[in-house]
Amino acid sequence: MTSILLTPGQMLGVQSAELSNISKNSLVVIDAGVDDASALFADARASHFDVLLLSEKRDAIAQITEALQHFSHLSSLHIVSHGTPGCLQLGSTQLNLETLNQYESALTTWATVLKGKDLLLYGCQVAKGAMGYLFLQQLRQLTGANIAASTKRVGRVSNDEAPSIEDRPSWTLNTQLGNLSTPLAFSNELQATYTGYFEPVVNFSVSTDTLIESEGTPFSFIFELSEAPPAEGTKIRFESTTPQAINQWDLFSLTTTGLADQPVDISPNQDFSAFELTIVEQRATIDVPVFNDFINEGPDPYTWTVSAISGGTVGTDTAQVTIYDDASQVPITPDPIEPPTLTLPEVSITSDITTLVENEGSEVTFTLTLSEAPTGPLLIDLATGKPFALGDFDIFPPPPQASATGGQLVGGNSDNSGFTFAMTSQTATIKLPIFNDQDRTENGALTDPNGPLRNDDIGVEQTTFTVLPGEGYTVSSSASDVTLTLADTQEQLNPTPQPTTPIVSFSTTPEVISEAEGNALVMNFSVEGDIPEGGITVNLEGDVAEILQQFLAPDGDGAVQTRVTPEGNILYRFDTSFEADNDNFGNVVGGILEVFALEDGDPAEDNSNPAVAGTGFLSNFSFTITEPTASITLPVFDDLIQEPDQTFTYTLADGAGYIVNPEASSGTFTVTDGVPGGVGPTVGVTATPTTLIEAEQTVLELTFTTEGEIPPEGLVVQLAGPPRAIAEFDVNATNPRLPEAETVVEGVSVTGGNIVGTDEVAGSLFLRITDPTATVTVPVFQDDVAEGTEVLPFTLLDGELYEVDPAASQVTLTIEDGVAPPTPQPTTPIVSFSTTLKLLAKPKAMPW
Repeated sequence: MTSILLTPGQMLGVQSAELSNISKNSLVVIDAGVDDASALFADARASHFDVLLLSEKRDAIAQITEALQHFSHLSSLHIVSHGTPGCLQLGSTQLNLETLNQYESALTTWATVLKGKDLLLYGCQVAKGAMGYLFLQQLRQLTGANIAASTKRVGRVSNDEAPSIEDRPSWTLNTQLGNLSTPLAFSNELQATYTGYFEPVVNFSVSTDTLIESEGTPFSFIFELSEAPPAEGTKIRFESTTPQAINQWDLFSLTTTGLADQPVDISPNQDFSAFELTIVEQRATIDVPVFNDFINEGPDPYTWTVSAISGGTVGTDTAQVTIYDDASQVPITPDPIEPPTLTLPEVSITSDITTLVENEGSEVTFTLTLSEAPTGPLLIDLATGKPFALGDFDIFPPPPQASATGGQLVGGNSDNSGFTFAMTSQTATIKLPIFNDQDRTENGALTDPNGPLRNDDIGVEQTTFTVLPGEGYTVSSSASDVTLTLADTQEQLNPTPQPTTPIVSFSTTPEVISEAEGNALVMNFSVEGDIPEGGITVNLEGDVAEILQQFLAPDGDGAVQTRVTPEGNILYRFDTSFEADNDNFGNVVGGILEVFALEDGDPAEDNSNPAVAGTGFLSNFSFTITEPTASITLPVFDDLIQEPDQTFTYTLADGAGYIVNPEASSGTFTVTDGVPGGVGPTVGVTATPTTLIEAEQTVLELTFTTEGEIPPEGLVVQLAGPPRAIAEFDVNATNPRLPEAETVVEGVSVTGGNIVGTDEVAGSLFLRITDPTATVTVPVFQDDVAEGTEVLPFTLLDGELYEVDPAASQVTLTIEDGVAPPTPQPTTPIVSFSTTLKLLAKPKAMPW
């Protein structure tokens, strides 16, 4: 409903108009939710009032504010709505003490026409109590109006509505702030005959009128209000004509909704026949199943009624329910006599062909069949759901053109998507020749290539004609539509075969790879289809980073080579033994594995960026397949570190030039040490000192303490640090790829063992311990470059043959290099010399 502002001379339904010259310059605002609003509306109009009927879809205060702008002189404003103490209920809007601040700006604008004028409020009990009086005072301060309202219910006049004269409704607005001279807006005749109140109306009902004790029927007493109750709630009297009637229900299972509290017994004899309820929500219920007393009492009817106490009135006030001992006592209601079913003819559609070619002049014939002959013309609607679809057919003269038997075409859809056919026989046919239109050309010579597609589209398309449901017939469920394929030429229907895209399948074996058993991971590839010259380059993606660090290359080195450039960049690549021209080539069958096909996060071949690579770092790679069957074999790397079982998944990713077989696109495998953990001696490490001054070449002493039996060949442990950490110390070594016995390390003093080597990025130290206490002593390297403060954390990793002392598993070294040492004056030639650490080892801390 929209707001309706009317003068007496205007018809109901007009939304806005100039005010009538015979208007009393008074505006009556009526909330559409009050009882018999149309009677109030008509009476006010008959008395020459301007009337605003509020819309429930918009804010009521905003509507009134807009209406007041029509008036330069206003003598009075009448607001007719439901009310409660200190509150006007205007549709979904409540105007009360809490919302006055919200509407202060709008109410202040009312003062431009209402200051010193009369404001009459017809809501029930709006002025009642302290809340009501305070509300009226604040409303008067904002509007400047003289205000009249009532402490009583306003509306229907009757001598027996309430137990006392004081409680009876009245049209008298008995509370006034200021001097009012305006009479009520409604005639004496309406006041005497109006049947409603301007307060919430409670309607009472029950969920069912039949209860069966043996079934414990669930049951609800239902109280529904015409609008939200006032803040203090709507109080009603709820009673039965039968004493102790409530005991027929299972009170131990009683629950309520929308009530302030449990029902209060107010029966005169305290016999549980009458209760007071305080309703605080627009819908309230008392939910309680019937009680089975196991006494055969026969049908037992109960009548319940409600009456108003405060905060509302009552509409539907009575409900009856009958309690039966079991279902056999319930009277059987005869089934209603169904009227005879009218059988409608069923229509079906078929076609003689389903493929039409423009340059061949094809014609399709639809056959419509009814299950019985029609008694007169039957209008059948056929639709395609495609605008301009009929433009694909030659409908109009000259021939070829559409034709029909057993009926006729009587009209087409406005968008040319279908038509209506008047069927006069049990069988009818419709012949539609295809239209050979001008096809769209690339240079737009014949039609606009950039315009909307209509009927000049080149290529194959499909159009489905469907019989729509209509009056006087039903549609066959098995023959309700026909789909046609339309083509410009036969070539489009049978195109020259194009090379198929190869389908690549991928899997891995075995499921478990044991370091102790020396298993190998095999990645298997198979191709269905033609492999182009140069092969198919596919992409493999791992689910976590560094999966390939678990495996070895054909020459026994790590599958991933790590190198450090002279600039200090760390780069990664596949080991060169994967290349066919390498002396140790092997493990790659039916394909090519490029050394720089490995994902390291940087496209440059002399750098890497693990953060950019993410989970693909040293896991993702590409592989070029040259044969229908290909494989990559990766022996597992049996390192000395104790690790939990790790499960990895490789997935063949989508890429250019191939299709991934969805049934064979991934492989999952688990890498295990294959030996029990928690064995061997316990090793700890400490460092003295932990702060090293580069300019002073402070000497670091690492002490390794072993508790338990050391094997005769010694115990190799790994102290892992950040890349190039060992290059911060003054140490040199021979070619690290020499056997351990031939490795010569200078600058380091070792007791109780010997150095085995480092990893490929000079971050980890491998030490073979032979005595319970072993030491490594080495000075920090003075590199003549001021680097500030460097912090190097080192961790002693758990091994398969030893455990780490948790109290001595880490050392953190700080190298201070804040000021470079002074350069001597060149009175005598000075010779400079430095070393670059070349200790390299296989990945994952594999000793030599």
